Parts: sequence; C-alpha cells; structure tokens
Amino acid sequence: MATVSDDLQLRHLLMAHFNVALEATTADVQRMQLEMQQEFDEERRRLQSKIEDHENTISDLSGQVAKFKLDAGGSNKTMELVREKLAQTFGLGQSATKTKHLHTRILLYWRAYAKEKGERQKLYHVARAIFGRSLKTKVMNAWIGYHTGASRDKERLGSQVK
Repeated sequence: MATVSDDLQLRHLLMAHFNVALEATTADVQRMQLEMQQEFDEERRRLQSKIEDHENTISDLSGQVAKFKLDAGGSNKTMELVREKLAQTFGLGQSATKTKHLHTRILLYWRAYAKEKGERQKLYHVARAIFGRSLKTKVMNAWIGYHTGASRDKERLGSQVK
C-alpha cells in the first residue's frame, strides 16, 4: 500500500512535471503567437502596399478619364465648328435638314470614291502581277531556247531545205 508521504511525493513530482510542461507549452504558445503576429503584420503591409498601388492606378485612370472627357467635349466643339463651316460654305441660310442631307451626300460621295480607289488599286496589283509573270515567262523561254539551240537547228534545217 502506498503511504501518504508516497502519494504526496508523487503529487509533488507530478506538479513539477506539470509546471515544466506548462512553462514549455506557454513559451511555445508565446513564440507561435509572436510568429503569427509577425506573419500577419507582414501580410498586412504587403496588402496595404497593393491597396496603395491600386489607389494610385485608380487616381491616374480618373485623371485620364477626365482628360478624355475634356477631349471629347473639345471634339464635339470642333465637329460643331466644321458643321457650321460646311453650312456656311455650301448653303447660306439653309435649314438643318438640308445641312444633314449635304453631310450625307458628302459622306456617300467619299465612300464611293474610297471604294473605287480600292478597286482600282486591286486591279493595278493584279495587272502588275500578271505582267510580271508573263514577262518572266517570256524571258525564261527565250533564255532556254537560246541555250538549248533548238531554234538554231530549226533555222539550219529550214535553210538547207530551201
């Protein structure tokens, strides 16, 4: 049977081991908490820098959008000036409908001109290609005939027959 003093010693021994385990575990927990806090801070800094980069990009893009809006307004003003000039040049005192018809006619004539110009360029290209091929063929056939001597033999036979 175990005596009270043995139980007491065992209890003190268990308590000592418990305290050692508790101190080791507490140290490990504190070390792990510190590492996790450092990783968290590092991740937060990295994300904060990304957020700042995105904010800078957004502000740059906002500036560009504002610039484009100003340019678009300027373009509209320029187009209005062109329309006014066309109306003044081609029809003093004409109505807006006549001006629109004028613009439509100008656009249609330009489109027809551009189409005709493209077709003409295509025809020139085809003609150059065909002429280049036929010219190369003529030159090659003359060269082959000269070097094979077939035409000279025919001439010699023809003159002997005569």
